[in-house]
Amino acid sequence: MSVWIEIAFAAVIIVIAGALLFSHWREGTRLGSSEPTEPGTSQQDWCYRWARVKRRKQSSFLIGLVGVVLIVDAFLQQIGAAALWKILVIIFAVVLTFWIASLAFADILATQRHFSQLRQQLLHEEARFLAELRHAKTKTRHQSGANSGNGKAFRGNRTKTSS
Repeated sequence: MSVWIEIAFAAVIIVIAGALLFSHWREGTRLGSSEPTEPGTSQQDWCYRWARVKRRKQSSFLIGLVGVVLIVDAFLQQIGAAALWKILVIIFAVVLTFWIASLAFADILATQRHFSQLRQQLLHEEARFLAELRHAKTKTRHQSGANSGNGKAFRGNRTKTSS
């Protein structure tokens, strides 16, 4: 009876992996394969998204492959295959799992890098905007400078010095 539970679990994994693959495929077709199609999408953002879709398609495929490996393992248990075959199947499943984990880690790093770059661009644009704003304020102040202030001449930064 436990073999059927393992096969049912593997089938659920395969169905979920198929749904994920379909979802990633749709996202990939929406992105297009040669250039950004959405208005306002930069080339950098498009490249990040395209690479993310490719990584996630590969991960979903490998998750489905783990489901197939579980079915093969259940089949090998059912027929009483040699221990060597079962060991090879388990090693293959472990390698697939590490590969999936590596892809997930690469996805995490790529996402952190992408959003760090976006944050740096926004900070740069904000600094540029604030500099333009300060420049505009000082320009406005200089244009109306004769009529503003307390009537005393500017003497600069004077500090008290001890004699």
